[in-house]
Amino acid sequence: MQQDSQLLDFIFMLLKNELANASLVIVKGDANYRRLLGDVYDGLRLHHWDFTTNIADIVCYLPVPMVALRTLKSEIAVGLKPEVSYLLLSNFSSPASLLPLLTSTDN
Repeated sequence: MQQDSQLLDFIFMLLKNELANASLVIVKGDANYRRLLGDVYDGLRLHHWDFTTNIADIVCYLPVPMVALRTLKSEIAVGLKPEVSYLLLSNFSSPASLLPLLTSTDN
């Protein structure tokens, strides 16, 4: 088990060093966006960041600037202004209930 952890640490170090040579990291897709934010299912529920959390605070482990491109397919989102987050959450029972509204193509 410790050997696996050491291998992962080594791979992470190599990847971080490789990324440090880049000018910009581009992350594409909803699944990769969720991975970037560490969207984790613990067997009971999905853990999400607060909508107002600054994405830079979450991805501070990246050694270079990053841009994330995605089509919203899940209810995880960060970087919203507090008033936008309040408006959304005061009109919907949970972040999951926002998904149909945010992914609608009827507009």
